Amino acid sequence: MQPASAAVFIKHSAALDPDSVRGRIQQMVASSIPGMSAQSAESKKFSIVFVPATEFQETTQWASFGPFKLDSEELPFWHLMLWLVPAGVVVLLLIIALLLRSDWRAALLRRIGFGARSRSTVPARA
Repeated sequence: MQPASAAVFIKHSAALDPDSVRGRIQQMVASSIPGMSAQSAESKKFSIVFVPATEFQETTQWASFGPFKLDSEELPFWHLMLWLVPAGVVVLLLIIALLLRSDWRAALLRRIGFGARSRSTVPARA
């Protein structure tokens, strides 16, 4: 069995003085690990590292898009999609309607000039 050792990493605010809490932290850690209470404060079996924390700086600019918050760089894309998606759905529905309704398709083709023109004045059978 190896002798006990401990390492403590503490990220702290700039207002904390590490020297004021080092002794209490060392005592708390040493008393909670069996075999550490006999180690001296300067022992290589125990170390405490204090690192000052930096405040998080928000770099993303947020913009409102209805009930959503989006990155302001993506906003033009979503404004375009706001018009393109409904227009695409309407065009798709028209294409489906023309494929399913042969009478609408024939009327459209006649109107644009591609329909077969009948030379007879007799109506076609239904």
